Amino acid sequence: MLRLRTFLLALVVFLATWTASNGQIHPPSPSPTTTTAATKGSFWQGFLAALSVVIVSELGDKTFFIAAIMAMKHPRVIVFAGAISALVFMTVLSAAFGWIATVIPRIYTHYISAALFAIFGLKMLRDGWKMDPNEGQEELDEVQSELKRREDQAPKKEPSPEDGTASERSQSPGPSRSPEVEASGPPVVAVEPKAGPSAKTESLREDKEETVDMLEQGQAENRRKRRNAILKILLQAASLTFLAEWGDRSQLATVVLASREDAVGVVVGGSLGHALCTGLAVIGGRMVAQKISVRTVTIIGGLVFLFFAVGALIMGPGE
Repeated sequence: MLRLRTFLLALVVFLATWTASNGQIHPPSPSPTTTTAATKGSFWQGFLAALSVVIVSELGDKTFFIAAIMAMKHPRVIVFAGAISALVFMTVLSAAFGWIATVIPRIYTHYISAALFAIFGLKMLRDGWKMDPNEGQEELDEVQSELKRREDQAPKKEPSPEDGTASERSQSPGPSRSPEVEASGPPVVAVEPKAGPSAKTESLREDKEETVDMLEQGQAENRRKRRNAILKILLQAASLTFLAEWGDRSQLATVVLASREDAVGVVVGGSLGHALCTGLAVIGGRMVAQKISVRTVTIIGGLVFLFFAVGALIMGPGE
């Protein structure tokens, strides 16, 4: 089953890269009609290249395990929203960096990107070759310990002075007596005048209003706590994902692709790839981590990067 999934993944990546290469090997003749087609082809080249690179880079990556572990303890939708917001922002930022690089002559950016792809590919092949077969489980344990450390460092709520005062009041014995009564002989208990029907009705009404106010305050407090808890999970998922993704190979590959291909296509393809990987992580991350070999995915990713590098050298910078 694992070999079948690996073969299908490699086939999808090959078709994506072959489509991108085929669109550049046979450039259309310059005319108004073919200009539009070329623009569409450029978008799809960037889309397919970014999608394939992100998938082979993010499966079994640290961001994958962050989403998987957090989804085991928190609502999956909230974890997915926090993680994907950080990843989409990172993709847009990386594509912007690559788009800015287009001011440099294309011949330089083309060969620089080919060199970077070759470096990424060789490094991934080297890491995959030396990688332990249980690398995925080790990465999972590392992320899990990091999340536990952050939870232990979170400040715990201390009892407020008002709570202490209230508890002291609740523990104090029955009705208090004045010093004069304590000092002179037997205790004297004050007798309250009996209230009439109207006084009892007024007292019941006041008690009911007080109870309703307390219930409303409790519901408002629960809503506030729920909002704070959701916001905390969102920020934790977004911040951890952003820090783990910064400087990652998928981010650098997005910068390189945006300098060569259509930036919008790269953003859309990269965002879709991140959404697929993150969705897979929050739905069944631990099960996926146990069934997919991180070593195999890393080696396939290295081959894909080398394919892009060789393709760039064969096709040349073009116009």
